[in-house]
Amino acid sequence: MSFFSYARALYKAVFRRPLLIVPVFLSFCAGPVRETAPGPDLPAITPYDLTEALIPHPIDERKDIRVHLHFDAGIDEGLKLRIIAFLSQRQNTSGPLSPWPAVFSETEGPSFSHRLLFRPAEGGVAVTAFELVAGKEKELQSIQLSLAEPAKDDGGVHIEQSGRAVVVAHGYPDLADDSRKMLLALAERLGTGTLRITSPSRADVFLKENGALLPLGATPVDVQIRSGIREIVIRRQGQPEQRKSVRVPDGGERMLMAAWSDDSDPGSALIFTSPDGYRLALDGEVIGEAPVARPGVLAGVYELEIAEKSGEQDFRVVTVDRLQVSGGRRVDRFYPFEYHLAFRGASLKSALESGLWSYTSSDQRFYIADFDRPALSVRSGLSSIPIGAERLQLEAILPDQSASFGLYSEGDRFLIEPSADDIRLRLEIQGKVQVYTFKREQDRQIYIFADLDRTQGTLALRINGKSFYDGAFTVPSAVRLISIGSQAGTKPPEEILLRSGTHTGGMFFRAGRFFWYEFKSMSGSPLRLREDDQSKGDR
Repeated sequence: MSFFSYARALYKAVFRRPLLIVPVFLSFCAGPVRETAPGPDLPAITPYDLTEALIPHPIDERKDIRVHLHFDAGIDEGLKLRIIAFLSQRQNTSGPLSPWPAVFSETEGPSFSHRLLFRPAEGGVAVTAFELVAGKEKELQSIQLSLAEPAKDDGGVHIEQSGRAVVVAHGYPDLADDSRKMLLALAERLGTGTLRITSPSRADVFLKENGALLPLGATPVDVQIRSGIREIVIRRQGQPEQRKSVRVPDGGERMLMAAWSDDSDPGSALIFTSPDGYRLALDGEVIGEAPVARPGVLAGVYELEIAEKSGEQDFRVVTVDRLQVSGGRRVDRFYPFEYHLAFRGASLKSALESGLWSYTSSDQRFYIADFDRPALSVRSGLSSIPIGAERLQLEAILPDQSASFGLYSEGDRFLIEPSADDIRLRLEIQGKVQVYTFKREQDRQIYIFADLDRTQGTLALRINGKSFYDGAFTVPSAVRLISIGSQAGTKPPEEILLRSGTHTGGMFFRAGRFFWYEFKSMSGSPLRLREDDQSKGDR
């Protein structure tokens, strides 16, 4: 939802109904309803299926690196010129397994990719290497250099500075031999990272560069390689060849695991985003643009990076999550940056067929006969796949005679149970269930607004404008949205709207949505999260 939509909702509620401002504001600021009582455990659900930094474009156009040499004012002028002369004599090499060809300059400019900062230190010189990304410095490594007196037969060194010859006369201090090697090694590591490749069975690894395959050896492989997106080819006798694009970070390391179907208990991952098209990287390996189904993932904990396009060739990481993959099992995740679903017709059918939602029942026989008039059976319903957002805002419209609706995690959970006369909230926190109730207007829709912060471990929940809960809520890794039929009602939600990441709204947005609900209620207008109601189902 855009800013203009928020503003329009606020305008309609406040300026067209000015007498609402004071009571509505007081109600918005009031604390949670506290009519509580212990309750039984919430019903269990068993779903089943219906069926970094910048991530650059895979083609790395960089031909060399450009290094700015910055010397602190305390560095002796003669020593500075000797260091410049030493680095300028470095031999440039070609090939992705060799250091980048480098251009060193003391003159500052916008085109530098790295910086070496030289500062005086006790007994020598301290050097810190930085990567320059979008005008910001990222520290890579620091070393300490020692000095040596020049030899008696030192005739000085000749270099060119600003286009003219400069002679450093005999008598100035110079770097010690071991420090020269350290500085050279640091310079050669600029723009490179470590790539480690493993597999349960022996496999041959190749780097594809300019159409040619360069052998890296047999797994396990541990090589220093130029940073950026690199295409890796992995071959194992009797198995299909694997091609993987992996992002090697500058100054860091990346591990790549290859597995085949006959390896011991490989897992898999199915990852969705809304909207589609976010680029995904698993432990630094670019695995494609969502939605992505990834087979042959070894059991373990992986770092998942989700990046949105920030330019023609660049992607900016917007979410980082951790995935626990178990052997022989599939881990599903959904990251709804902005997602709307109308629970009827082609919208609901598409959500089920895509795998974003699934049926849940005790006997796995439940299905929806008429998607234009969907109804759930008692103790059966619908469940979303696990949602991995760290911050999630949920809006939902429940109809009259609604089924139960809630949010489940491996930790805490809640379930909203409407009936003809009241609304019950069953909240399970650390295994203890409390029940909150209040009267409802008959034959009216129910509006739910939930704000979940997984990082802080908190949940703020409003139902029909009243604060039902505002407190601790633990979500270890992911949550599911569920709708379960009951004796009181069997209709699924009319609509839900999910937002996460930068799409979540702050205090003024929440107040605007509250005013919107109050205005709609007093005017008797039906609640709609999207006026055009043009849902495409899953995204």
